[in-house]
Amino acid sequence: MEGHGPPRGPRSVACPPVCGIAGCIAAPGARPDRAALERMTAALHHRGPDDRGVEVVGQVGLALARLAIVDPSPAGHQPMRSSGGGWWIAYNGEVFNHLELRRDLGPREWRGGSDTETVLAALETWGEAAIPRCNGLFAWAALDSARGRVLLVRDRFGVKPLYLAHHDGALWFASEIRALLAAGVPARARADVLAHAVAYGWAGGPQTPLEGIEVVAPGSVVEVDLERLATRGRRWYDPADAVDPERAGALGTGPRERLAADLESELRSAVRRRLMADVPVGTMCSGGLDSSLVAAFAREAHPRIVAYNASVADQPAADEGRWAEMVAGALGIELRTARMTGAEWRAGLVS
Repeated sequence: MEGHGPPRGPRSVACPPVCGIAGCIAAPGARPDRAALERMTAALHHRGPDDRGVEVVGQVGLALARLAIVDPSPAGHQPMRSSGGGWWIAYNGEVFNHLELRRDLGPREWRGGSDTETVLAALETWGEAAIPRCNGLFAWAALDSARGRVLLVRDRFGVKPLYLAHHDGALWFASEIRALLAAGVPARARADVLAHAVAYGWAGGPQTPLEGIEVVAPGSVVEVDLERLATRGRRWYDPADAVDPERAGALGTGPRERLAADLESELRSAVRRRLMADVPVGTMCSGGLDSSLVAAFAREAHPRIVAYNASVADQPAADEGRWAEMVAGALGIELRTARMTGAEWRAGLVS
């Protein structure tokens, strides 16, 4: 494994924390190809330049490229093993209420301050019931040795990506398709899915434009039986279950002033939660309503927060630089702008 490196610049509160996870579940009696896991991790380096790790535990291989946000010390290194030894995890994202979860878990010896360790302790204590207790954006692969299974989990609305593919007698998974290709999963285009994506702007269902590669659905967990290498997917979150009919009715008939105050309170609370970090944080700002509100609430908690913007100066109709400058000026915060031409943007997209 490569050594731990220092954090590299501010992390954005408007652009969710990024790491890259990958792994392989081999057939019983076989072991994952460590070299393939290393290639997968290298393919995800752009998502996590601060640290990387690979662990092979029996027939399960876990790998991670880490962007260090919470507890950037070596105590946050992944893949991570639980204190009881029964669980391993490769985890991407951030659980914003992990300090509350630590209080719920009760007194114990913590090795560090990472939310990864908190999630592991929660899984060890509550099992799958730990998942809905997590408030955050996440995708993880957790090995439950006692029950002979791996849980592939994705957050409520699928902010964090997670793909999987069966190849060469094993099940492979990763945060990005490019990591699956680096492991040797073939790239065979599906014309029907591509046509659907062009026509409607999304691929539809669990399918991707590449044959044999699927996506774990938002708010779902895919359980992999290690003995049979069989998968079973199920939803752990349904947006309809979060609707309180009585409260919805009260909000619909209440005064507009109360609605505005409640919305502002919820937004302010959400932004403050996302400022939890042990490294400098920043915010993306286009000058529009949503990013401007995020920047304003972030500044309340961190007066020296830095805003970031991308400016395409040779396309005035699409350029948002001047609006971002107005917001930064009004809030009195620093704005750092990445300036590029349309041609440079297209070239970067292709690469």
